[in-house]
Amino acid sequence: MSGCKGHAEDFMQETFIKAWQALSSFKGDSQFSTWLHRIAVNTVLADKRKNSLDLVHDHDWEREFEQSLAATHTASQMDLEKTIVQLPSQARHVLVLHDLMGMTHQEIGQQLGIAAGTSKAHLNRARGLMRELLE
Repeated sequence: MSGCKGHAEDFMQETFIKAWQALSSFKGDSQFSTWLHRIAVNTVLADKRKNSLDLVHDHDWEREFEQSLAATHTASQMDLEKTIVQLPSQARHVLVLHDLMGMTHQEIGQQLGIAAGTSKAHLNRARGLMRELLE
């Protein structure tokens, strides 16, 4: 979601610190991985709201990212990952939260501070842009 290795590493560290601090509040109503993933997404979104985080082009990280994906992903999967990173930030966030994390438009709206209808519009835009970029 950050598009930059340095930011991603910072978010990962912050996520694990927050998870450690909140471990006693984990009730087991969901899987631990789901709970941890939610903390990670909230960490990124909170920083985005605070600092207007947007995609930073780090070409060294892009090459490193492609090399690491090549070992575990097909060419089509790599193209999809690279296309998602190229989306405008709001469209990218909505696409990731809806299509990859399974959040509803209402939940996305609450997380991003937008209306559910706006979330739907961003998702539609993201999917359209992805189609164009993948063609």
